[in-house]
Amino acid sequence: MKRHFIVICFLAVCTPMAGAAEELLDRGHRLLLEKGFQILAMTNPWLPYNSPPDDAYWATLEAGGFTAPYMGPNFMGQLAAIPDGRQWALHAPQDNWHPPASLVPRLVSIQYLDEQDIRDPAILADTAAQLAKYRAAYPEVISYMNFGAVSSAALRTYMRTGQPDMVCFDHYTFQNNADLFPVREIYTSLAKYRALALGGHDGTGNTPIPFGMYVQAYIRGPDDRIQSQSEINMNHFAAWAFGYKLTNAFVYDRAQMDPHISTILFEDNADRSTDYSRPTAKYYEFAEVNREGQKLGPTLVRLLSTDVRMLPGAGLALPSGVNLWSPTAGHNQPYITGISPANLGTMNKRQKGDVIIGYFKPLLKSFDGDDYENETYFMIVNALTDTKGSGADCRQRITIDFDFGDSGINSLQRLNRTTGQVDVVDDLQHLGGSRYRYHLDLDGGKGDLFKFNTGAPFISSPTVDR
Repeated sequence: MKRHFIVICFLAVCTPMAGAAEELLDRGHRLLLEKGFQILAMTNPWLPYNSPPDDAYWATLEAGGFTAPYMGPNFMGQLAAIPDGRQWALHAPQDNWHPPASLVPRLVSIQYLDEQDIRDPAILADTAAQLAKYRAAYPEVISYMNFGAVSSAALRTYMRTGQPDMVCFDHYTFQNNADLFPVREIYTSLAKYRALALGGHDGTGNTPIPFGMYVQAYIRGPDDRIQSQSEINMNHFAAWAFGYKLTNAFVYDRAQMDPHISTILFEDNADRSTDYSRPTAKYYEFAEVNREGQKLGPTLVRLLSTDVRMLPGAGLALPSGVNLWSPTAGHNQPYITGISPANLGTMNKRQKGDVIIGYFKPLLKSFDGDDYENETYFMIVNALTDTKGSGADCRQRITIDFDFGDSGINSLQRLNRTTGQVDVVDDLQHLGGSRYRYHLDLDGGKGDLFKFNTGAPFISSPTVDR
């Protein structure tokens, strides 16, 4: 089976904001700016209750590029063993359970239950009441609920009633079904929950809230297949291209709630417990993507998605909920006149793949600084994937044409996702006049973040976190 996608996103990046300006943001965005871009790992070690994870657990969690473990309250030994200075996130299955007071300052988020049927008035009322309790008891913690397949109408009622700090969903597309199109359905889910969050609690869009998603890191039984490197890349970068500010890997280790669920990140011991000293090849693939996400995160967390468009690959239709790209789409982006992918790898019979374009603006106008406004950044992600394809197998060359008009622009800036430094891209091909062309080679599922070199500073992690 072949999957082919290229994702492009246009972003505007922000400067540090004044304390007074922070109050203009919704609570979820404000807290993410304080706590940072989130790359979580759902952890349910196959351990007796009150048995703390060993040093290998914490070492591999950090080396894997995860910003925090997402933990259940039954594992009190784990909570007590959280190292000093480390953030953590909580899954709360009971309305009367509260985290230890000493750990609350480092608590990023609380998810109440999971995939509840909010069409039931009693469940909806319980959810709303519990989220209100969390907001009152933990004003510096993001509280929310996660959803699977729920209608947009039911979700809109939940938004008005529950007032969550964040929207979150799961869509596990890498199963034993080898057909391309179920995998492409992830874009429909990404678009659906993105639109819900951007509408805000009242649906007007005046006060959008942040959104997150679960990414797949498990198999259920011997018939399931393990996703390829190109699919792992795409699962993360596609979410970031749509504007998602939190990912949660399900699962980091063997799941207590279901003994048939296994992680793809580690080998098991003879007693079926997770052996953190034996990471798999997939662990290292996740680690690479996560580390790159941490380099891009300080910029991405300070943006707001304004549009998502797509150019379908050869023989493919647009996914539901995603509109066709044109040069006039998006937010304050007058320069890109054409986008054309070419398959350089060995997959998909060398046919071109999809192109997705996501546009962003700063969360606050002041983020552009005093001398500039509406600075445009763009992120290009080659999401060509194959069930057996590595990143190199699914490499594409993406040709982007520009017409800079009378702006005087003739180069780009790129946030290096390996070093976190800003590179100047001044090797654009001059086509004459104000027209330029750029060829970008990317492995399957990978992405780069650019800005038009207008003279405005490129806000990157060394600056925004000062």
